[in-house]
Amino acid sequence: MIQDWSQPWDLQPVVGFDAEAVASGPRNAFAGPVRVELLTTPGRDLLVRVTESFTFFDRDGRAWPVPSGTVADGASIPKWIQWLGGHPLEGDYRRASVVHDPYCGLVSNIAKLLPAAEFEAAKTAIAEVARSRSAEETHRVFYDAMTADNLQPRWKRAAYYRAVCWGGPKW
Repeated sequence: MIQDWSQPWDLQPVVGFDAEAVASGPRNAFAGPVRVELLTTPGRDLLVRVTESFTFFDRDGRAWPVPSGTVADGASIPKWIQWLGGHPLEGDYRRASVVHDPYCGLVSNIAKLLPAAEFEAAKTAIAEVARSRSAEETHRVFYDAMTADNLQPRWKRAAYYRAVCWGGPKW
């Protein structure tokens, strides 16, 4: 099943352009729709594969490309914060998770859930971006992507951001 997450269920993403950014490019904006395929796995189906490459532009206008074939499972978000909004791929911060996860490079989490051939393909896609930026930058893009989707209330996105800084992956 392919689901188009270019428009979250309850939220209208805020396209991140302001007067200064118009001249220099997008800020806090998704370029193109976030299209994923829900992968059927044992237990809850909480694994998605990006079916079409897209790019997110952070607050500084830096591009964060997410390649087609990348798999995300929300594992980069600590479980102890998930009570606030549900699993990262179910909640309003799912598009931010799809950007954040591959840059964290947590492929071992998905190894046990995918057949070997699918895992190898996902690992190859994730390897293009995994840990290519610092942990601090990667966690900050999670916040920026939540901002782009206008996750409300603002304290909630701050809580998620602090949770990934404190309890998320480090490298």
